[in-house]
Amino acid sequence: NGWITVWSGILRTSDGGLTWKGCSTWELGEGLCAFYFDKGGKVGYSVSRQGYLVATSDGGQTWKQRVGKLPAFDFGAASFISPQEGWLFGPYAGPWASDINYSYGVVCHTRDGGLNWDVRFVDSTKGEFRAGQFLTPDKGFAFGVDEINWVAGIFMTTDGGYTWSQVARDSSYRYQPISLQFVD
Repeated sequence: NGWITVWSGILRTSDGGLTWKGCSTWELGEGLCAFYFDKGGKVGYSVSRQGYLVATSDGGQTWKQRVGKLPAFDFGAASFISPQEGWLFGPYAGPWASDINYSYGVVCHTRDGGLNWDVRFVDSTKGEFRAGQFLTPDKGFAFGVDEINWVAGIFMTTDGGYTWSQVARDSSYRYQPISLQFVD
């Protein structure tokens, strides 16, 4: 089984990628950008750039909106360590950021499969968090980029996402993070 997020929905394969079929869609706008499936491939979540979370319990055949609009929008990554506990990463365009300058990184957390979310982190000094992954309930990594100065950095947390420390920074390249993945 495999899935691909596309601007207007999700494609699914059940034959090793030989054929792809669109899953049922919902009216939450366009721009799906992050998703997660459990190891069994049944429980999954996807988030739209407008800040809506949808869930499936049948391997992506059908999707339903999980909650109302999330506290931030334009999420670029989702990381779940179980079907119940997960984090969303992205820039924040709220009262602290203008519509043009998404310079605030945000991390949101759930412990109930996305029914409720708390904002764990909002900060303007680390850039937009466009990619991230949690390895344990406490330890995670995020890739941030400051789109004004084009300085990229990799950040780590050891307290579940409340605080982040820079572990790498590079101002010599113009990075636009797409994904970040640890396998062990």
